[in-house]
Amino acid sequence: MAGVARGGKAAPRITGKGKAIVMPGAGPGGKAALLLAGRGRIIVVAGVGPGGRAVAPLAGRGKTIVTPGVGPGGRDGLRMTGRGRIIVVAGAAAGGRAVAPLAGRGRIIVMPGVVRGGRAVRPLTAKGKIIVVPGVTPGAAPGSVTGEKGMKIGFIGTGNMGNPMAANLIRAGHQLTVHDLRREAATNLLEMGAGWADSPREAVPGNEAVLTSLPVPRDVEAVILGEGGILEGAGSGSVIIDLSTNSPTVVRRLHEICAGRGVALLDSPVSGGVYGAAAGTLAVMVGGDKATFERFELTLGAIGSHVVYCGDIGAGSVCKICNNLMSMGIGVLLSEALTLGVKAGVDLATLADVIAHSSGSSRRLTEKFSRFLFQGNFEPGFATALAAKDVRLATDLGREYGVPMDLSNLVDQRHVEAMFRGFGGEDSDAVARIQEEKAGVQLRLDGLGG
Repeated sequence: MAGVARGGKAAPRITGKGKAIVMPGAGPGGKAALLLAGRGRIIVVAGVGPGGRAVAPLAGRGKTIVTPGVGPGGRDGLRMTGRGRIIVVAGAAAGGRAVAPLAGRGRIIVMPGVVRGGRAVRPLTAKGKIIVVPGVTPGAAPGSVTGEKGMKIGFIGTGNMGNPMAANLIRAGHQLTVHDLRREAATNLLEMGAGWADSPREAVPGNEAVLTSLPVPRDVEAVILGEGGILEGAGSGSVIIDLSTNSPTVVRRLHEICAGRGVALLDSPVSGGVYGAAAGTLAVMVGGDKATFERFELTLGAIGSHVVYCGDIGAGSVCKICNNLMSMGIGVLLSEALTLGVKAGVDLATLADVIAHSSGSSRRLTEKFSRFLFQGNFEPGFATALAAKDVRLATDLGREYGVPMDLSNLVDQRHVEAMFRGFGGEDSDAVARIQEEKAGVQLRLDGLGG
């Protein structure tokens, strides 16, 4: 697919068993070409806006990406994660803006084109093998997605994750009313034009949905059911979208209570950490009524690049818990493998590089450890207390459904020990310090950027 604007021309060509893709596209007087080859790992992007020009070759085994520039007053952006195989290119011309991150084993490339004040967001994929190029025609309203105007939304919980998600919703053209226990946590959002609610209840009236982003299940229960809570201000037809990592059992109980009041509840936990929240590249896992999901799918696309309907209520929470259990478990196992390798005589940089390009690779190594553990940086990030909570949610769910969780319970106990040592407020990579201490090896690399 290629986007065309004002007399431009686009012609996709696919060759070589679907592994080589050429996508030329044109804007007003400009030209853009995107080449993808070599198992989705070699990308060349060239983009030109009115008066502007950019050519971007690739290097380093197809894992170094250079994004094109834009014409007068435009803006562009590049986000790359996951072993250098997730590429996002946004190009703008004549004051336009485009943001459309996506992921998928190096096989998804997103290149939205925008002209004259338009904006394109949230492309879609199928099995990580479809290239999507959304476009917005001249005169489109800022924040519009396929012509849909911004919604009025309540947003409760503007902490490390909630704040950047709320900010992205505002940037997408939605009108927010926000609430947090600390008003100062929403200062930037108020400066961006959000309204303030003194309680969760006051975040409901006049809004099409209320989103919550809260630390633990009991916080969600209190905000929805408690004094001054959402249900006190909600009526039939109201919608609650919980972005928190919650217990599926709690979510299903809350759903029953809300349904009795005519209020719809979607459990929509997110994954991708504070970096993904800021970049708008989160995975969003949604459970609940499908029609309600479809109504708000594009809205959720403002905070995440991969918005998935997971099934009935609670299904989103199940997916998130399984994902976080894997991430935390991999973190524990990685710390053991790396301390073993280093103590046995291999340089950490060499060991990490080999694993990153072999079957043992994971995003925990290539993205998380490189930003936190290897730099000795334990500012959250994703706090150890939240990681411990999520692992316990998983082992509790295993007990509830009679599923053996032998290895998971070992991971749980390692997180319990981390909490006992006072690591709760530090990034979850701090859990690896226990293994460092026991092995007598410190896993640090010099010269890493943030």
